Amino acid sequence: MRDSKNRTDRLEKEYQFRLWFHFQRLLESFTSEQLETYAAHGRFPQPPPEPLPRGASQLDKLDRKSLTEMWQKDERRYSHFLSRSSEDKEFFCIHGHWPEKANQQHSPALTKQIEMEETHDGVEQRTEPIKMQL
Repeated sequence: MRDSKNRTDRLEKEYQFRLWFHFQRLLESFTSEQLETYAAHGRFPQPPPEPLPRGASQLDKLDRKSLTEMWQKDERRYSHFLSRSSEDKEFFCIHGHWPEKANQQHSPALTKQIEMEETHDGVEQRTEPIKMQL
């Protein structure tokens, strides 16, 4: 009985890993505009982009150990996000950091970068495309 439970757990973890892997590959196939639409509205672009061919993804060049570490890191980050209140999540989505980090001092270089990204109407403009952290 215990062996079947362990096997079931391993299969479930492998399934979750593969879902994560294919989703990350899908995100890599999006253009910057499609990523922004997905991030802002939570829906996939229509028509969906063509899947990347084998070997074209940055993930395809990594070994299993590195991929597993990335997946586990994403899982920890996601579970931390889920554990936060809806107000904290909204704050994070708007500001890019958690509320408790708001009072920390920024380095002069980071302060200058933040100031340069703000427009006269207070809306942040990204100066470079959104980069996925894998």
